[in-house]
Amino acid sequence: MLPLPHQPPILFAKEKLQTINETTKSVALSYEFIPTLAMLIEGASQASVVFAKENENKPKEGYVLSLHAINAYKKATSTQLQAILEQTANLGEMLRYDFSVYENEKLLADGSFVVYVPKGE
Repeated sequence: MLPLPHQPPILFAKEKLQTINETTKSVALSYEFIPTLAMLIEGASQASVVFAKENENKPKEGYVLSLHAINAYKKATSTQLQAILEQTANLGEMLRYDFSVYENEKLLADGSFVVYVPKGE
Protein backbone atom coordinates (compact mmCIF):
# COMPACT_ATOMS: atom_id res chain seq x y z
CA MET A 1 0.00 0.00 0.00
CA LEU A 2 1.35 3.41 -0.93
CA PRO A 3 1.34 6.26 1.63
CA LEU A 4 -1.47 8.33 0.09
CA PRO A 5 -4.28 10.26 1.79
CA HIS A 6 -6.74 9.22 -0.97
CA GLN A 7 -9.59 6.80 -0.25
CA PRO A 8 -11.52 4.56 -2.65
CA PRO A 9 -12.95 5.14 -5.17
CA ILE A 10 -10.36 7.89 -5.83
CA LEU A 11 -7.33 5.81 -4.78
CA PHE A 12 -5.81 4.61 -8.07
CA ALA A 13 -2.08 4.06 -7.37
CA LYS A 14 -1.79 0.72 -5.60
CA GLU A 15 1.83 -0.46 -5.34
CA LYS A 16 5.33 0.13 -6.62
CA LEU A 17 6.16 -2.52 -9.19
CA GLN A 18 9.74 -1.75 -10.09
CA THR A 19 12.57 0.72 -9.61
CA ILE A 20 14.02 1.03 -13.10
CA ASN A 21 16.73 3.45 -11.97
CA GLU A 22 17.13 6.27 -9.44
CA THR A 23 14.76 8.59 -11.32
CA THR A 24 12.37 6.12 -13.01
CA LYS A 25 9.84 3.82 -11.33
CA SER A 26 6.73 1.86 -12.28
CA VAL A 27 3.50 1.65 -10.30
CA ALA A 28 0.36 -0.50 -10.56
CA LEU A 29 -2.83 1.49 -11.14
CA SER A 30 -6.26 0.03 -10.42
CA TYR A 31 -9.67 1.50 -11.22
CA GLU A 32 -13.22 0.43 -10.39
CA PHE A 33 -14.27 0.98 -14.03
CA ILE A 34 -12.59 1.83 -17.34
CA PRO A 35 -10.68 5.06 -16.64
CA THR A 36 -10.96 8.36 -18.50
CA LEU A 37 -7.92 10.43 -19.47
CA ALA A 38 -8.39 12.57 -16.34
CA MET A 39 -8.32 9.41 -14.20
CA LEU A 40 -5.11 8.26 -15.91
CA ILE A 41 -3.48 11.60 -15.09
CA GLU A 42 -4.70 11.43 -11.48
CA GLY A 43 -3.37 7.88 -11.18
CA ALA A 44 0.04 8.95 -12.49
CA SER A 45 0.04 11.91 -10.11
CA GLN A 46 -0.72 9.63 -7.17
CA ALA A 47 2.02 7.26 -8.34
CA SER A 48 4.62 9.99 -7.84
CA VAL A 49 4.49 9.20 -4.10
CA VAL A 50 6.91 6.31 -4.80
CA PHE A 51 9.66 8.93 -4.97
CA ALA A 52 9.13 9.86 -1.31
CA LYS A 53 11.67 8.59 1.17
CA GLU A 54 11.31 4.84 1.67
CA ASN A 55 10.95 5.20 5.48
CA GLU A 56 8.01 7.62 5.24
CA ASN A 57 4.84 5.67 5.93
CA LYS A 58 2.49 8.51 6.79
CA PRO A 59 0.32 9.75 3.91
CA LYS A 60 2.03 12.35 1.70
CA GLU A 61 -0.03 15.23 0.39
CA GLY A 62 0.84 16.76 -2.94
CA TYR A 63 -0.90 19.20 -5.24
CA VAL A 64 -0.77 19.09 -9.03
CA LEU A 65 0.11 22.59 -10.19
CA SER A 66 0.34 22.11 -13.95
CA LEU A 67 0.06 19.61 -16.78
CA HIS A 68 2.21 19.71 -19.91
CA ALA A 69 2.03 18.02 -23.31
CA ILE A 70 -0.69 15.53 -22.36
CA ASN A 71 -1.31 12.97 -25.11
CA ALA A 72 -4.05 10.35 -25.28
CA TYR A 73 -3.30 7.56 -27.76
CA LYS A 74 -5.81 4.81 -27.05
CA LYS A 75 -8.75 4.23 -24.75
CA ALA A 76 -8.27 1.78 -21.91
CA THR A 77 -10.14 -1.51 -22.06
CA SER A 78 -8.97 -2.77 -18.66
CA THR A 79 -9.11 -1.48 -15.10
CA GLN A 80 -5.59 -2.75 -14.28
CA LEU A 81 -2.85 -0.53 -15.72
CA GLN A 82 0.77 0.47 -15.19
CA ALA A 83 2.32 3.93 -14.88
CA ILE A 84 5.98 4.62 -15.53
CA LEU A 85 7.24 7.87 -14.02
CA GLU A 86 10.53 9.68 -14.41
CA GLN A 87 11.40 12.48 -12.02
CA THR A 88 12.85 15.13 -14.33
CA ALA A 89 13.24 18.02 -11.87
CA ASN A 90 13.46 18.39 -8.11
CA LEU A 91 13.35 21.94 -6.81
CA GLY A 92 12.70 21.12 -3.17
CA GLU A 93 8.94 21.31 -2.77
CA MET A 94 8.31 21.52 -6.54
CA LEU A 95 8.76 18.30 -8.53
CA ARG A 96 8.33 17.57 -12.21
CA TYR A 97 7.52 14.13 -13.61
CA ASP A 98 7.19 12.67 -17.08
CA PHE A 99 4.68 9.83 -17.16
CA SER A 100 3.41 7.10 -19.45
CA VAL A 101 0.40 4.89 -18.72
CA TYR A 102 0.26 1.41 -20.25
CA GLU A 103 -2.27 -1.37 -20.60
CA ASN A 104 -0.01 -4.40 -20.96
CA GLU A 105 2.46 -3.15 -23.62
CA LYS A 106 0.01 -0.66 -25.17
CA LEU A 107 0.73 3.04 -24.52
CA LEU A 108 -2.50 4.80 -23.52
CA ALA A 109 -1.33 8.28 -22.50
CA ASP A 110 1.73 10.29 -21.61
CA GLY A 111 2.82 13.79 -20.65
CA SER A 112 4.27 15.59 -17.67
CA PHE A 113 3.08 17.33 -14.55
CA VAL A 114 4.43 19.49 -11.75
CA VAL A 115 3.47 18.81 -8.14
CA TYR A 116 3.94 20.83 -4.99
CA VAL A 117 4.72 18.67 -1.96
CA PRO A 118 4.86 20.69 1.27
CA LYS A 119 7.68 19.65 3.59
CA GLY A 120 5.30 19.43 6.53
CA GLU A 121 6.30 19.34 10.17
